[in-house]
Amino acid sequence: MVFAEMPQVVADLDRPEHRCDSVFLPRAVYMSGDIDGHDLCWQGPDLVVANTRFSCLARIADRHGFEPVWQPRFVSALAPDDRCHLNGLAVTEAGMAYATAFGQTDAPDGWRDGVLGGGVVLDVASGVPIMTGLTMPHSPRVFDGEVYVLDSGTGRVLAIDPRSGQTRAVSELPGFVRGLDRLGDVLFVGLSKLRAGRRSWHLPIEAHGDRLICGVAAIKRNSGLLIGWLEFMDFEEVFDLKVVTGTQNMVFEAPFGPASARYIDLQGRVFETPRADESPQT
Repeated sequence: MVFAEMPQVVADLDRPEHRCDSVFLPRAVYMSGDIDGHDLCWQGPDLVVANTRFSCLARIADRHGFEPVWQPRFVSALAPDDRCHLNGLAVTEAGMAYATAFGQTDAPDGWRDGVLGGGVVLDVASGVPIMTGLTMPHSPRVFDGEVYVLDSGTGRVLAIDPRSGQTRAVSELPGFVRGLDRLGDVLFVGLSKLRAGRRSWHLPIEAHGDRLICGVAAIKRNSGLLIGWLEFMDFEEVFDLKVVTGTQNMVFEAPFGPASARYIDLQGRVFETPRADESPQT
């Protein structure tokens, strides 16, 4: 779902019981089918997704469910087999840059046999791994030329110099780390608990399962110093997160909500239609 910010309607929706200083209204819905999509990004006007079920990066099309745009070298066929659990996508101004996968495998669900240490970060342009030996990696991101990746099964935040190949451990956090963004020199990292009833993969973080939290951690990018965290008590998983500046209380309205029906945005000019009880009788 795509939402657009409409600051013109904040005054109408701001209420004492639910303060808001930013309002987003729905504008489009993309339908892909059940491709087990993970990371999303915009490439110009195109919405690109890590298509995990089909082991590729794909454009969500307006005529077909998706159109593949890139596949790892080791994947030999386009099929709904989740061969390598391709899940993460990092983009730069130049385009799609890096992807993460749980394994360099070509058999259906082949990644499951090598979860511990089988994960990779792949250079999209060359198809060559820039890092191997990871355990369930997620959320590759590029910040100032460095590639960051979350090694979810170990709880580590890692940074890679793609030129030299050198890697440094930034931090180790109390959660299944997944979801990464930054603001200046601060990294924000999503934390999840382990799923109840899941298969045990013997992950390093399983040794601390009773101390894992769900929330968001803030750490210094260079030193890894933990500044603090938010802990969520009512749910157990975070997949991704984004830093949005200039607002504290955001409202996203569901499709067919009252504000979506009442306000019409014409290239920045907002028209207000009558409320239902204000409409003339016909």
